[in-house]
Amino acid sequence: MKSVGYFKKIILIGVCGILASCITVNVNFPEAAVQKAADDYVKELYKAKQESEEKQNTSSLFEIPGTHFASLSLFPIAHAQAEFSIKSEKAKAIQVKQAKRLDKIDRFKKKGLIGEAENGLLVVKKESSKKIEKKRVDQLVSEENADREMLYEEVMSSNGIDASQSARLRKSFHQSFVNASPAGTPVESGGSWTNK
Repeated sequence: MKSVGYFKKIILIGVCGILASCITVNVNFPEAAVQKAADDYVKELYKAKQESEEKQNTSSLFEIPGTHFASLSLFPIAHAQAEFSIKSEKAKAIQVKQAKRLDKIDRFKKKGLIGEAENGLLVVKKESSKKIEKKRVDQLVSEENADREMLYEEVMSSNGIDASQSARLRKSFHQSFVNASPAGTPVESGGSWTNK
């Protein structure tokens, strides 16, 4: 009789442990704050690209190249649930590199050559028949993915997010990159590919 009560207690403790771990996951990964920060990061990335193009068109002899990025506000985000931000110097440096190649990536996305995968990375969806263009697409995808990997690691590290939450972070960025991508971009959703 006593052993039945003992097993019930063990089961109850196990269930409480599982529930507590679920609660911990939600506290450690502020879904809404992460999505907002990812959206803002990508919007700032496109804004930086546009500002860079405008600066090139109306550059001054007294300007120092690259200084327009210093004004980027990489959005400290405070929420009641948790504080989440993408504002480290490393994240800013990554964003500057991404902005420089963004126009080329978008052109190849429109052609259907580069797609946005659910894991937050780019993929070559269709190979170009032109050898030089194929090489350039492969190089862009490789460079961008290397920067995205560094970005995800930096965001997780600077916000104290456990590595087990990487897929959730990447999903948030995936959604932000898809939203900002031009029409015609191949997009993965639920394992299937469609064109935006």
